[in-house]
Amino acid sequence: MTAAATEVGRGRRRLIGGALLAAIVVLCAAIFLVTTPRGEPYRLMTHCGITGLVHEGRWYERVGGSLTDEDGVNPPRGWDNPWQDGRLRISDDSVVFTDWAGHGESFTLRADPSPAPPCR
Repeated sequence: MTAAATEVGRGRRRLIGGALLAAIVVLCAAIFLVTTPRGEPYRLMTHCGITGLVHEGRWYERVGGSLTDEDGVNPPRGWDNPWQDGRLRISDDSVVFTDWAGHGESFTLRADPSPAPPCR
């Protein structure tokens, strides 16, 4: 093999390596953007399970009722207790809570605007 052919081979390998590196960087950025929770930061109270939340003086209840452990008194496995940090996406009468653990819970505005009863 000639010296020129060897240089061409090295150049191709460098080009392919650079393109591969660029593709990996773009893929990692895309994964980060897709998995990053959107919305404003929010600390959801989970101590008595996931039942509702208050945002800007408005009370919301979880769609589907309370989400608790098997004893009905704490959050399910995989949730922090007493708080879970995440983000809220807000619309007219509902909010969606998401977090880095992959949880996503929907809440609707309570028909009764008074505060929800305290947990027992």
